[in-house]
Amino acid sequence: MSSQDPRLSTDPVGPPDGDVRGIQGGLRGQVLKGLVWGAGARVAGLIIQMMGTVVLARLIAPSEFGLFAIAAVFYGFGGLAGNLGLGTAIIQRPRITEAHLSTAFWFNAVIGVGLTLLQIALAPLLAGWLHQPSVTPLIQLVALAYTLSLSTVPMAILERSMKFRTVAIVEMFSSWTALACAVVGAFMGFGAYALIGQILIFNVLLSASALLAARWWPRVRPTAAALKDLWSVSIWFTLGNLIGYWGQSADTLALGRTQSTAQVGYYNRGINLMQLPMRHLGGVLTRVTTPALSYMQSDVERSKAAWLRSATLMGLVSFPVCLGMAAAAPALVRTLWGATWIPVVPLLQVLSLAGIAWSLVVAAEGLLMARGRAKTFFWLSIVSSVVTIALVLFGVRYGAIGVAYAILARGCLLLPVYIRVCLSEIHVTVLDVMSAIWKPLVAAVVMGGVVWGAGKGLNSLSAVLLLVIQVFVGVCVMWVMLRILAPELLREARAVMRRGSDSSNDDSLSAGAAN
Repeated sequence: MSSQDPRLSTDPVGPPDGDVRGIQGGLRGQVLKGLVWGAGARVAGLIIQMMGTVVLARLIAPSEFGLFAIAAVFYGFGGLAGNLGLGTAIIQRPRITEAHLSTAFWFNAVIGVGLTLLQIALAPLLAGWLHQPSVTPLIQLVALAYTLSLSTVPMAILERSMKFRTVAIVEMFSSWTALACAVVGAFMGFGAYALIGQILIFNVLLSASALLAARWWPRVRPTAAALKDLWSVSIWFTLGNLIGYWGQSADTLALGRTQSTAQVGYYNRGINLMQLPMRHLGGVLTRVTTPALSYMQSDVERSKAAWLRSATLMGLVSFPVCLGMAAAAPALVRTLWGATWIPVVPLLQVLSLAGIAWSLVVAAEGLLMARGRAKTFFWLSIVSSVVTIALVLFGVRYGAIGVAYAILARGCLLLPVYIRVCLSEIHVTVLDVMSAIWKPLVAAVVMGGVVWGAGKGLNSLSAVLLLVIQVFVGVCVMWVMLRILAPELLREARAVMRRGSDSSNDDSLSAGAAN
């Protein structure tokens, strides 16, 4: 384990909870460097992942993607259950000892083996309930990922120490290698099994590389006291995540039970394409700001200003991406995947609009985690799941497009609720949020309208050429609109890049504080 973060020592030493005055300068530098490294890594990852999806979609049939999507639902749930929120607790707690880390590691390992055995045994029953018996071996195979995943603690150590460059390198290496293996498997005709193999290989590589990068291995015996202390934070986050997960997975399960696997595959590709840039780019901001907000828990004014600025930056990333994909969806789908996947176009358009609201919901949830408001997160997850399941059960009667509209309605209904509940503690109102995001939102709406008009006017062109033109036009219009409405955002983006690149190569927060 690295000794550079004083909060990761055997004895509970380090700055008092919420006292960030002594580390303010170092914290800012770490956040800026994290944004630069994270954004650069995610952009590179986004390009590689997009190229990979192009190849995989042309080698694997929609029905095979549908089978994979159904199996992946159970993998995602098991992954949450195996983590038990201990990674979040390690990042959020004011003091962490070696006993905490070793206890979390071995507890996750034991739970992972148990979940693997349980899912293998239940797979035939789960597949039968979905009327998809052919998915049984896929559900059993993906269950091995729980046992192979040992990355929770070392990744939490790296994030807690704000070693975002290291986190980026570890994730890039693991995801790119796993994707390359999946492409090889698809070429060999393994279909959905190639996609399951990607998950297994990713977990093995991420676990091994994270342990090496963190220079950590469990050294002391697990203790009940350490587990109890971590669970005081993690149990409510875990329950909230588990409940929320079934709400988020209701769309795939409802389609899998009532529609063909091809319909599930179309929907899966649509929502994954929408989420891909959101995960890679928006996820950078959430990962970097959550530890920073944890440091300033007791400073309400700084927390408010920091969160509003993060919401502005989130909008600057997510709004143009979502509206741009909605406007250019016909050319985008035809270019990436070919005519076989044309039914994805209307799904992608609706789901991209849903991504606008949901990006802000995720940002609001991040503040709950940073401030340790676990019970609030739990109750919000129940509300979100109930609303989502009700809307999906109504929408599924109209097929995949009905479910897409249900997801859009969910975002519109829940966004004001999340803003009110998650942000009231730091005195952020809906008007504050609108004031923070209106400039990137207006710029993105204008950009989306121009890109859509270009697509309509030039629809006789080839899909590739049309997409290139639409992307170019979109970037130019967005830049001009920001120059008019929000030149300060462009200046801040340049400043972040400059300061991040000039930051010290020292990844430790304590070294930043010394500066």
